[in-house]
Amino acid sequence: GGQPLFDSILVFENYPVDAALREREQHGLRIGKVRHASMTNYPVTLVITGSQTLDVAISYDTALFEANRVEQVLGHFIATVERIADDPRQRVADLVLDRPETVAAEDDRFRHAPPVHVAIARRAAMQPDAVAVRCGDQALTYRELDGAAERLARALRAHMAGHEAGHKMGHERVIGVVIDRSPAMIVRLLAVLKAGAAYLPIDLELPQARIDEMIDGAHVRLLLGTRSLRGRIAATVPWLDMEDAADIGGAALPEVSPQQLAYLIYTSGSTGKAKAVAVEHGPLAMHCHATAEQYGMAPGERELHVLSFSFDGAHERWIVPLVAGAEVVLRDEALWSAERTLAAFTLHGITNAGFPPAYLMRLTEAADPDAPPLRLLSFGGEAISRESFTRVRNTFRPRTLINGYGPTEAVVTPLAWVADAETPCTPAYAPIGRPVGSRHVYLLDADLHPVPRGATGELYIGGYGLARGYFRRPGLTAGLFLPDPYVPGGRMYRTGDLVRQAADGAIEYVSRRDHQIKIRGYRIEPGEIEARLRAADGVHAAAVLAVPTPQGAQLVAYVVGDGGVAPDTRRLREMLSAALPPYMVPAQMIVVAELPVTANGKLDRHALPAPVFASADHVAPRTARESALAGIWQSLLGVERIGIHDNFFELGGHSLLLMQLVSRLHREMGLTLSLRDAMSQPTIAQLAAWIDARPDPQQDTARQLAALDDLMADLEAS
Repeated sequence: GGQPLFDSILVFENYPVDAALREREQHGLRIGKVRHASMTNYPVTLVITGSQTLDVAISYDTALFEANRVEQVLGHFIATVERIADDPRQRVADLVLDRPETVAAEDDRFRHAPPVHVAIARRAAMQPDAVAVRCGDQALTYRELDGAAERLARALRAHMAGHEAGHKMGHERVIGVVIDRSPAMIVRLLAVLKAGAAYLPIDLELPQARIDEMIDGAHVRLLLGTRSLRGRIAATVPWLDMEDAADIGGAALPEVSPQQLAYLIYTSGSTGKAKAVAVEHGPLAMHCHATAEQYGMAPGERELHVLSFSFDGAHERWIVPLVAGAEVVLRDEALWSAERTLAAFTLHGITNAGFPPAYLMRLTEAADPDAPPLRLLSFGGEAISRESFTRVRNTFRPRTLINGYGPTEAVVTPLAWVADAETPCTPAYAPIGRPVGSRHVYLLDADLHPVPRGATGELYIGGYGLARGYFRRPGLTAGLFLPDPYVPGGRMYRTGDLVRQAADGAIEYVSRRDHQIKIRGYRIEPGEIEARLRAADGVHAAAVLAVPTPQGAQLVAYVVGDGGVAPDTRRLREMLSAALPPYMVPAQMIVVAELPVTANGKLDRHALPAPVFASADHVAPRTARESALAGIWQSLLGVERIGIHDNFFELGGHSLLLMQLVSRLHREMGLTLSLRDAMSQPTIAQLAAWIDARPDPQQDTARQLAALDDLMADLEAS
């Protein structure tokens, strides 16, 4: 009943039956060619028969392997034997079967594209009255957007000059742009680029401690926001309201070089400290122009923008449409339910949209089959299965689907797989495609040699479309941004992703080389969470894993207390919540006596106890409303018994499940509430009390109608 010891076998048969029998012909026997057949119980069996030559035969399970894949393996085996015969003294690691050109592709047409702010200004000159950005009832035309950004950029230059009197004003100044999801926010981002500075997006939803860490690590010396945003974070550096920019005056704008810094984006760090990825203007411009062409973006199209601006994909999704003359429709500050997102498709005439796969599947479940099709639907951030891809294509019927792949270090999406209504998705997960723009990729082994086509290797990305590195962290940069051994003077980024190249040339994702995690599209280094836990009082050791559940992958932390004393997990959760984004806070913390290790001293992840998402101190529902809510929670969370004081998020809930909860409450109980309302009431008791305290909409309408009748009667009597 256990796992097989091995699933492939190589057999060398050294008994030349055919030759032995032919020796008997001198005794009057005539023997024809002798062949024998044998059965195998293994998925792959390679048989070598030795005589004057070596005959190689391979048997395989056709339910597991395709013929072309097996032919590749056989060809690689024969090539390996031939190379060994040519030079028996060479090291095994030096057996190179393919040249790297077989997995390299590069398009240099956009290498010298103008900076994105220059391209947007040109669009403003060509189509000044076209709407550039819309959010709710606010909208800016291209003329208004570019003009406002130009004025603010000049004010920023004057402000920086005034605060750096006596010092040379460097072009590497980083300005923290406070995010509020409005057309004015796009003005602020664009203005920083025009001013020759770099922006760091500051998401107000992050804990204050995380914001402080980002500001300090990026050497931010100025925060740019609005008067209404000023009090929402504790600013530790000077703050400039964009409304006050007109009072500052203006200064000439610089010509921005491709080597200048454009923006910083923070990613999780394996050493316990988040790291800022530094992206320059040149690679950003190349990527955005190449992506605009790949997406077929053009004037008159409308892109729905729902992504968090803490995520680098969100910056591609506002820049690319504006470079191409399209319209960006921003989600507002509220977290949108699936129904609201789908309604926006129709309300705004959306033609293009992009989502993480987990969110996209929620939209698929809620979508009206008669809804008008999109022109383009993109997704990325995590793997999407073949079945999910098919459901998405059948539901939204887009002309083009794009699976974007890429680490922040390679400028948003360095690879993309482009499909249409007829493109088959044959692997278990959608491929990650081919390089975008002026980039090339290698699939290399541990010695940086190319692996054969079809074999698994680590993905390295080279070419022009790379980030500069990690801001002010040269050691970390040198460890992952390596010299390109195949391009003199070039660089390549080590992704840590294990991939293979399919027969059609597309790259397919296989797994990670390390323990980096993707949760609902967010990249997480468990080491950062583990380091914070180990630094807490009362914690001796900690390990963080992504555990698969029916509701999707969940973060689980295992902690060992000092001196055998169990730490307070609630206090640890509060500590993490105050320092990390919500998606990095484990859904459950499990206290263990020790962390199990393997024979070689590594963490034995399979020996850790499985989490149980269940109620600890059960208090049964007391009212019909609480019982109805408990039933919905049980269905969503996959937990059999839920008490009224159990926390939705501690039972494995997350933002996407919260979206489903809001939809179910509306559909099954006739209740309308926002995601923020539901998030602020994380227990059944709190949610039921909050619902009971709200005025009944029907009674409220009846009271208003009665008051109107009384008013009309008084008017008639007078």
